[in-house]
Amino acid sequence: MRIYIFSATYHRLEKTKKSLLSLKKVIDNHTEHDIKLFIGDNNSPQEMKDWLIETFKDQEDHYSLCLMDKNINKPNIINFMWDHCDKNCDVVCSFDSDMVVMEEHQDWLDRAVKCITELPNLGVLSINQHEQCCHLWSGIPHRKEHEGNKIAFGRYTNVAGGCIFMKAEDWKALNGYRRTLPIFGGDDAFIMHDTHHHLKKIVGILEDVYLHHPGSESDDENKYIQWKSDVCHGRQQDQSKGFWD
Repeated sequence: MRIYIFSATYHRLEKTKKSLLSLKKVIDNHTEHDIKLFIGDNNSPQEMKDWLIETFKDQEDHYSLCLMDKNINKPNIINFMWDHCDKNCDVVCSFDSDMVVMEEHQDWLDRAVKCITELPNLGVLSINQHEQCCHLWSGIPHRKEHEGNKIAFGRYTNVAGGCIFMKAEDWKALNGYRRTLPIFGGDDAFIMHDTHHHLKKIVGILEDVYLHHPGSESDDENKYIQWKSDVCHGRQQDQSKGFWD
């Protein structure tokens, strides 16, 4: 199958390196599928852009770079890359550039693809998270087994994003992420809402496969996390620009 993975980058170079290199290792060595990774940078410092070019250049069959001259936010840059690709895929994955593939779960991608493609009523499949887990498990009581994979589901509002899989036909039906979102907040949550309410499909978590979602590694990032919280809770009035803009 052909899988298109979309990832937005924005500052945090070292964390981004760990994330995308762990994903590249899977794409290059640990999948049976035809994968293409689309990376969109929201005007990070030149050091980030140079690293992306050096790491992913001359590999057009599996990697595509989009370097913006301003921050247009995660959903907009992913929608932009989707709008300008050939759309010739079976599955769409959105992968946050702070998620890290764990050594013991190198098969996570193929297992996720198997579940999302073989279960017709599964609309969005998220991945379990190690360390900074954002799933609210108290509202996710149900389990379904599919060929050795455990899928958890319940209230869709309790499922976090970070890395989500959708059938391409469902992604197309929703026209990707909502096109009117602020500079930060709600992108994966809204696509889960729309999948539940408009497509009438289940939102679930691949429970027995983990991605590492590391915590803050600097004072600057602590401030970034606080800024994100302020935006999400309406305490940050200016939503026209990002934390580092």
